[in-house]
Amino acid sequence: VQFSLSQIFNIVMDQFSSPLAIDDPMNGPEQTIIWLLRMPRLLMAAIIGAGLAVSGVIMQAIVKNPLADPYILGISSGASLGATVAILFGVGVMFGENFVGVMAFIGAMAISFGVLFISNLGGRPNSVKLILGG
Repeated sequence: VQFSLSQIFNIVMDQFSSPLAIDDPMNGPEQTIIWLLRMPRLLMAAIIGAGLAVSGVIMQAIVKNPLADPYILGISSGASLGATVAILFGVGVMFGENFVGVMAFIGAMAISFGVLFISNLGGRPNSVKLILGG
């Protein structure tokens, strides 16, 4: 369904000026589509984008390298390992297809903690040890 920018603006302003229930049958299908389908996706995209930006800044600050990415520390490989394990053992079939992403996250976190543990061995941790541990 296509909407013009003016339609979207009018629907958003109508909702703020007279706050009825979003799923009220008196509302048209346009209002339902925008508020129940498109607005949650828009908000989640903004939140996820902000989270990725923050994680990139943290990664660059930790390794003191403006070109830092998850591949330097092996985090992406850990996520791939978690997803592969989930697919090979059929975890997606047992717990649902979204659980493969959860296993990828668990794999990335496990590798992250492993790299942090390795960088803390033998005294004070620094960015060189962190990169070598990755």
